[in-house]
Amino acid sequence: MTHARATSPPRSARPAMALGLLIVLVLPSLGCPIPIPRSTVLQPKVTLQVQDPAGNPVAGAPVAVTLGSQPHSRRHHTRVFITDRTGHVGLEEIRKTKWVMPLMLHGVPQYFWEICISTPQGEFRRRFYLRALRRHPIHVLRVSPTATPRPCARVDPERRP
Repeated sequence: MTHARATSPPRSARPAMALGLLIVLVLPSLGCPIPIPRSTVLQPKVTLQVQDPAGNPVAGAPVAVTLGSQPHSRRHHTRVFITDRTGHVGLEEIRKTKWVMPLMLHGVPQYFWEICISTPQGEFRRRFYLRALRRHPIHVLRVSPTATPRPCARVDPERRP
C-alpha cells in the first residue's frame, strides 16, 4: 500500500501565494466596513435649571433637546421637556447599542445635544458634547433677553427631508 506524499508548492508559486495571503489579511483593515457594536448615549443624565436674565427660575419653560451627530451635523430627533416650578428639568440617561464602522473614512459618529429654550423673557441656544454635560450635576441655563424670541426648531425622526 502506498501513501500519497504531501508536496509543497513549487518555489515559483510561493511569492504569489504570499502576496495573495497579504492581500486577504491586510486589505480588510484598510477601509472595508467591519461593523462593531458600540454603546451610545442618546440622552445624557443631567439636570438643567432655566433662569431668566435676572437669575430667577423660569417655571413652565419648554426645553427642546435635539440629538445630533458629527460628521455632517446630522440632527436625529428632538424631545421637549417642561421645567417645574423651580425652573428645573431632569433628563434620564438613555443608551442604545449601535453598529459603527471605525475603519471607514467617516469614522465613528460623535454625538452632541443642542439645547434650545424660547420664552417671553428671552432665548438660550447652545450645543453640548457629553464630556461637558458630565462635568457638573446641574447646568444653569440663563436665557438672554431678545426683542422677539425665535421658536425652537424641532426634528421629527419620522419625517425624511
